[in-house]
Amino acid sequence: MTGKTDLAQAVAILSLVNLLVTNDTGPAHVAAALNRPTLVIFGPTNPLTTKPFSRAAEILRKPPYCAPCMLRDCPIDHRCMTAISPDEVFERAAAMLESSPLSDKLKFIDHAPKDSSLTVTSLAEGIDKLKFVGHRR
Repeated sequence: MTGKTDLAQAVAILSLVNLLVTNDTGPAHVAAALNRPTLVIFGPTNPLTTKPFSRAAEILRKPPYCAPCMLRDCPIDHRCMTAISPDEVFERAAAMLESSPLSDKLKFIDHAPKDSSLTVTSLAEGIDKLKFVGHRR
């Protein structure tokens, strides 16, 4: 969305999401304020002072000894972020979607770029498909 939307458009888009997965950024606070499920990945920032204050927001964090350092550029190896695996993010996001009161109404839309076709399945089927595509165990 960066550079493609203004603030009002971004707020409108975020008001429609079933789940936002993001790092500690402004959109995390906007989506949470709109009561949209939000998974915020924390690295160098301090969730005690910068997390979204909403029950709709969850944080994912694996702080090393040096966190929170609040540095944009890590002098070491950005271990606060690399310690969080894509699998962990996926599992937490899937759990948040599945626990949604609307989970039986949520749909997974698969776009096949070769022929521009769309396939719509249930959320559970979509999550299973992503697990397979991602070669997950």
